[in-house]
Amino acid sequence: MLMEMIIMLLSTAAFMCLIVCIALLFMGIEECFHRTNKNNLHLSIFALFRVFIRCSLCLSSEVPAALRLSGLSLCAVFLFIPMGSLPPFFSSKAGLFLIIGLLLLAQDFYIRGLKKYSVRVYVSLDRERVNMLFKFAFALLVAVVTMAWYVINTGIPGSIFNISTYSAMPISDMTDVWGKLGMLFFFMSLSVISPCRVGRCDELSGYVSLLGIFDAVHSTLYPAIITALFLPWNISAFMKLTGLSMYLADFIFFWLKVFIVQAVLIPPIRAVYLDLWSMLPFGHRGSPYVFFSCGGVLLFMAELYL
Repeated sequence: MLMEMIIMLLSTAAFMCLIVCIALLFMGIEECFHRTNKNNLHLSIFALFRVFIRCSLCLSSEVPAALRLSGLSLCAVFLFIPMGSLPPFFSSKAGLFLIIGLLLLAQDFYIRGLKKYSVRVYVSLDRERVNMLFKFAFALLVAVVTMAWYVINTGIPGSIFNISTYSAMPISDMTDVWGKLGMLFFFMSLSVISPCRVGRCDELSGYVSLLGIFDAVHSTLYPAIITALFLPWNISAFMKLTGLSMYLADFIFFWLKVFIVQAVLIPPIRAVYLDLWSMLPFGHRGSPYVFFSCGGVLLFMAELYL
């Protein structure tokens, strides 16, 4: 029993390290795409790996424990996401609620950590960026409850709050035009409040290095959730693969989809959203993503009852 627990802890730690490495690699590639500062041209796509190793080995009291716990909470979300044909590392009938809970926990730790380190740094950050986790959790909750209601009323097998249900049997394949439009609206509602990388390699010094690692995981987590829910198709079915080659091909294809969502789809969607957001009156700047969320609900209700 003890040995099994040790193996489980070691495998969980190894999995989280793999996730962080993938996130850092994606961030490094994006930095190459968005690099505009000539002072950053000497930095490679692997620059953040050295920062990650240094921050992992350095347990300085200057870095608030709350920030480390925030990053750990974000990494823990990946444990409940199916990746290709591979099931989630931990499966739960309430997996989607656990994901939302971990997102809110990470938000709380992130704010606490920033305030503890420096109130000036916290105040200087964009409110949109600070509250992004909360907004994403809210939009995800609306999408999850709506899709769960659709699953209940159509008799689709599986646990309604387990993300594997939606990855194994894509809802968009079973809906008519209203449901497909609803899925598109939910996709947009989650995309417009997902982080979009802009070259920041020049900030990688001291404490901000840890924020850079947090941003890397943060920027990859949202596309991973979006991909698992809305783009769950696997390549092995087309290539007629089985066994280990099937799991490996689908795992690689999953992360390829995540990178495309993160680096190709979200940036233009986010750019249009920010342009629209800046044109709205101050009291209505939350309207665009709320509009997409409410629109998705109404379209699914039309799918069910019209």
